[in-house]
Amino acid sequence: MIDMNLFHLFHLFGQFGQAVAGLGEKAKPVTLSDAERVSRAKEVMHEKIDRPLAFDLDTCVRCGYCEDACHFSVHNNDPDLVPTRKLELLRRLWRREIAPMAPVWRFFTPDITADDLREWQSLCYDTCTECGRCTMVCPMGINIAHGVNVMRQSLAAAGLVPDEILAVQQEQDSQGTVFGAGPEQLRETVAWSPSLNTWANWYKRAASDSNPEPNEN
Repeated sequence: MIDMNLFHLFHLFGQFGQAVAGLGEKAKPVTLSDAERVSRAKEVMHEKIDRPLAFDLDTCVRCGYCEDACHFSVHNNDPDLVPTRKLELLRRLWRREIAPMAPVWRFFTPDITADDLREWQSLCYDTCTECGRCTMVCPMGINIAHGVNVMRQSLAAAGLVPDEILAVQQEQDSQGTVFGAGPEQLRETVAWSPSLNTWANWYKRAASDSNPEPNEN
């Protein structure tokens, strides 16, 4: 006999699929001037660039190890997708406005523009999963994945995120829910969650029946 809670689980999956479909169309445009976008992004960068991140930004030797580790870079063979390049805006801000040699670096380092932020939105969201492979192979120990995460936070502050993420954020801010689920739905889920073991046990039995162990006799 199948536990009826399994049907509840399938129903939840169906609701999730409906919520995700066309999610990007629900996002409301973020109205900010280019100057506001740059200012907001820089504010987050200044807040997040601590000593370890500053060290990471200054120690890259452009060896290319991260390029060979990144599946986006390898598959597309595009130098623009090299993982360490995703930190370039952080590096530029560090050199121009924070580093000890900033007064000198400022003459040789271009400032961040709104067009730069729009370009890096695609780089940091569409061509990175923050899997950490680049970080693992870096001979200098640079935490590139963390730097990408900081870039995403900066871009989010500037209103430059994929529409699907923006729609979820706006729903949370305005209604306190995620895909329509709030505190009440969470309590209901917790109430019947122990019965999920039924699903796990059913799956194990089905797998065992389809792949019986060999008879040693």
